[in-house]
Formats: sequence, C-alpha cells, structure tokens
Amino acid sequence: MPTIKTWVGDRGNDDEVINIVVSYTLFRAYKGKTDGRYGPKLEPDEPAHIEIDGVVDSQGGVIVLTIREERQIIEEICELEAEKLV
Repeated sequence: MPTIKTWVGDRGNDDEVINIVVSYTLFRAYKGKTDGRYGPKLEPDEPAHIEIDGVVDSQGGVIVLTIREERQIIEEICELEAEKLV
C-alpha cells in the first residue's frame, strides 16, 4: 500500500502543523464489460479514483481528516500519481 508524507494544520493553533503519513489505494479507470464487441453494457465504466485508507501522525496516533483536508490530500496524491490513474 503506497504512502505519502505530508502535513495538516494544527486545528488548535494556526501557526503549527502536524506531520502525517497517509496510506492510500489507487484505482485505475476501468472500462465496463459488454456482451460481445458491440453488445449492451453488462457493467458500468468506473472512473479512476483514490481512497485514503489511514492517516497517522509522527507518533503513530490516528488522525481524522476534515472533508477539506481529505480533498487537499487527494489532490496532492493525484499530482504525484497522475500517470498511474490513466
């Protein structure tokens, strides 16, 4: 499982940051199956996406991200892994 080292702002103190390690899974785009070459679709197409599996701080404590923090980290991962998502 790949990981990325990054940071989030300390929610209690805007001047400090918390160093974190994010574990994630990459899902490549998937073309759904069809019934034969020109037949009807049996499965829908799946877009590429990233799921965050876990976030820990430098001492190993679990960190719960806000929706905004999660979106920012996913964008950061997308920039690093862009070629793998296609």
